[in-house]
Amino acid sequence: MPVQVSLVAMITLPWLWPFTSGPVVAAQPYMVSVGLGALFLALCPRDAERGLALASLGWLVAALVSGFIALLQYFNFEGPLHPWVNIAEPGQAFGNLRQPNQLATLLVIGLLAVRWARTRHRSATATAPAWAAAALMLIALAATASRVGLVELLTLGALALWWAWRGGARWRSVGRATGAALALFALAALTLPWALQDTEGLAGRALVDRLQHAESTCGSRLILWRNVLHLIAQKPWLGWGWGELDYAHYITLYSGPRFCHILDNAHNLPLHIAVELGVPLALAFCTAIVWLVWRGRPWAEQDATRQLAWGVLAVIGIHSLVEYPLWYGPFQIAGAICVWLLWVTRPALNGVTPTPRMGLRRAVAAIILAATAYAGWDYHRISQIYLPVEERAAVYRDDAMGHARRSWLYADVVRFADVTTRPAVRENAAWMLPAALQALHFSPEPRVAINVIESATLLGRDDLALAHLARFRAAFPKEHARWVQGNARRLQAVGDQLKAAGEGASAAASDGEIRR
Repeated sequence: MPVQVSLVAMITLPWLWPFTSGPVVAAQPYMVSVGLGALFLALCPRDAERGLALASLGWLVAALVSGFIALLQYFNFEGPLHPWVNIAEPGQAFGNLRQPNQLATLLVIGLLAVRWARTRHRSATATAPAWAAAALMLIALAATASRVGLVELLTLGALALWWAWRGGARWRSVGRATGAALALFALAALTLPWALQDTEGLAGRALVDRLQHAESTCGSRLILWRNVLHLIAQKPWLGWGWGELDYAHYITLYSGPRFCHILDNAHNLPLHIAVELGVPLALAFCTAIVWLVWRGRPWAEQDATRQLAWGVLAVIGIHSLVEYPLWYGPFQIAGAICVWLLWVTRPALNGVTPTPRMGLRRAVAAIILAATAYAGWDYHRISQIYLPVEERAAVYRDDAMGHARRSWLYADVVRFADVTTRPAVRENAAWMLPAALQALHFSPEPRVAINVIESATLLGRDDLALAHLARFRAAFPKEHARWVQGNARRLQAVGDQLKAAGEGASAAASDGEIRR
């Protein structure tokens, strides 16, 4: 029993981890997720169905706790639970996942876990708790105002009805349950904003409003995808390179509307692969996915455990068409568990279910844990440069930057700190220009672009300075305007100083003439 509780906790905690530190917000939660995922891999039972049962319980616990947190956040009651619960603006709900769409996907996975439990264990005494759990998750799902969450919920309902109809039994009761769930979700989506307005006097995120107006700003996905398609057309065969989308977006001048944020992901997995690795590889990836789904025939699946795995993969896949959940540890773990279960429970040629090798699993887990431990130590080392001297670990206090520069895993993070913590001046311009140009590939932020422009100007590289000035103005118009105003004030101050010095010299000369 203690081992089983620990395994459930290993699945639950990555979804609930509230802490972060250092320069990369997602780094610590990701390393925690990978470490716990490796432990689950090492200790998970040999029986795949038992493993998925533990995982589904972990998903259900995570969804219920996150749903409760989401409602606290929505109505502004989460403050006393900080730092164990992330703080949100009233009317916002994202649990400890920091993004409403991620919470929405977790809640739908939780609903899938409830469906699996009810399918496997038909008991009258379990009906009320199942409905109570589902109701909490549906209301929390409405609080997220997530459009992709709505699509995932409708997909779950369609899958449940289809599988029940294919199974030939109880499909009418499944239809009634699905209708009731959708009705509760719709009621919550309509009444939650009204309740917030009535209790807090504030307008929260409303699903109906987002369905009508959310794509009307420069941060909309429609503009984002148009920009990404333009970038794909520039380099269709090999793409811009892995991790280069943000730089490609910064360096490109568009003839039409421009997505007005730093763009580090295409918010669509096939498009992201196409823009960074090329159209041929994206087509190969999509073809492989379609072929695997066709071979797997999820629409004909009758086993409840395999249906759960297909359902989780389906909602992660839907989410991956509008964001990038697979860049986060909890979704990677969920996807890996489901793929593993579908693989090991596939009908073998001789009709025997293949048995995973525990020794191999534990060896892989040990390698992952060792790599994660090294990454965590290295991240702690480079994070010291972002801390005040008195808060640094004693061993790094005297030469934090020197220690950080020894990192190869986080070299880009260290270079970024090096570039952005000092101004471009004549003495360092020869070093600053190539370093800042490299830092643009890591994170093309305004302060990096400014150092590129100013160091290029100091070195007489006016063509390069003008090229990046045009990109800076297009990508960050507000920051560009502030920079121009700041330069104008500095020039005015220098002019005033020169004028005052000139007037002083003239006065001194006149005084000398008078004395003579």
